[in-house]
Amino acid sequence: MDMPMRQEVGDEVSVYTGPDGIDVLVLRYGPTRVSEALVQFSGSKHAWEGKIQKLEVKKTAAENLYWLNLQGKRFVALTVAKDGSGRITLPGGAKAYPVAYDAALSAQLNPHYFLADYLSRN
Repeated sequence: MDMPMRQEVGDEVSVYTGPDGIDVLVLRYGPTRVSEALVQFSGSKHAWEGKIQKLEVKKTAAENLYWLNLQGKRFVALTVAKDGSGRITLPGGAKAYPVAYDAALSAQLNPHYFLADYLSRN
């Protein structure tokens, strides 16, 4: 029996942390030319809490924008600057949450386990 091929993923699950326990995990999903990522928001008390979502990625000279289509419009849920700082904006949220890259937490996570978690839920 042939095993299905696993999707290509990045080498690291990047963790961005913010105030009050807000954090977001980001993993490149698919070949780099496709520009998609798996993104999980935690600590937000939002409907997206703990869900891993596949978002499109738009890279600019200054930042990466992680977005999806909501009600026919592009919604940017995460913005990450080249220096590792960023902000989370959730649908229906009244404010954006600042976040910053956390190298120590990022080093602790396994990209293949994160992918397996996503695949098991979808």
